[in-house]
Amino acid sequence: RFQQTQETFILDLSRMMTIITNIMDGILFVDRDGNVTLLNPVAEDLLGAKSFVAIGKPLANMQGRQELVTALTADHERLRGQKEVSQTVEVHHNEQDLLYIQCITSQVLDYRGQPAGTLSVLKDVTAEFKTDQLKNQYLSIVAHELRTPLTGIKTFSTMMAKGTLGSLTDRQQRVCESIREQS
Repeated sequence: RFQQTQETFILDLSRMMTIITNIMDGILFVDRDGNVTLLNPVAEDLLGAKSFVAIGKPLANMQGRQELVTALTADHERLRGQKEVSQTVEVHHNEQDLLYIQCITSQVLDYRGQPAGTLSVLKDVTAEFKTDQLKNQYLSIVAHELRTPLTGIKTFSTMMAKGTLGSLTDRQQRVCESIREQS
């Protein structure tokens, strides 16, 4: 029975490690003493650190992309008294100009409800961030392109309504007022 229980445990552990290794987000686990105990390949890449070097050492001493390590260390400090904290960090990356990493850090409790450590999920949101930037630029350009002709329309309709360009009939006056108000 013990052998069967042990095999089940090892199988479950193997499944869990396969999932953690292949998940698309970075996973970082720090024990209650502040030492790194788990770092999946995506987290290694985002943090610029190798798990065989980082595991067993304090998170604050981790070598890698300092802006991300500093942000995670700050999140671990901010977590005290809260269930979860989140922030997006701008990180300089080797292959790309900038990466935007969303860090979601939450406290993990053991089976007795006592703090067992801290889990940080690192998600690369660069594509979403850049899409938002492009959308904002596009809207800015469209607004500017619409404003330019509308300014001319409003100016000339105001001049016409005030009679600056000559007298108008009542009907023409109402139409010019409507054009001015609509623009």
